[in-house]
Amino acid sequence: MNLTRPSLPSDEEVHWHGLSKDLMIAFSEYVNDQEPGICGSYSLAAFLDVLDRLKGEEGMSFEERLQALVPLVERKFPYSGTFAWDILKGLKEFLPKNCHSGLHWSFNPHLAAKRCLDGPVVLPIILGTSWLQGSPYGNHWVLAYAYKKEEEGIVFSCYDNHGNSEALIPSAEVLTAIWLDPGSFVNRASVLK
Repeated sequence: MNLTRPSLPSDEEVHWHGLSKDLMIAFSEYVNDQEPGICGSYSLAAFLDVLDRLKGEEGMSFEERLQALVPLVERKFPYSGTFAWDILKGLKEFLPKNCHSGLHWSFNPHLAAKRCLDGPVVLPIILGTSWLQGSPYGNHWVLAYAYKKEEEGIVFSCYDNHGNSEALIPSAEVLTAIWLDPGSFVNRASVLK
């Protein structure tokens, strides 16, 4: 398992924290064009794919993982859209039971950024944007792999499953964050299949 820090997105004036955008390039071909969308499942499939690659293992293909996750995450309840608890419930059904303790969600994306994108073990974060927060995406799920601090706050670099593997999203537009505790990842990496 290779847990060394990959290179970060290049930007001469700003210091980025997190993973390399090179990890996200593979996802640019995966575009969520369904109506209503299944962005929660796309973001979760990408999240699990990155975890496998960080472990240096080959798991399921993105397509296989997406097909397995959609029935676990999407439209299980009589409301439109996907909420954090839908993603967490689907992830808990997908992962072995001994991996559940390291899963977290919060209305504080800054907390997740510090825990996951700025430590010795760097992991991506699933972020939920919100129309309530003024996001042009509306209510949408993306996978954040890096962040930078600006005067206005944090800006995340994300895989947006609408076809952009380098979307920049201000933290002010983010309502929720879902992540796996990095310590939990290190301790359970061999069972995250």
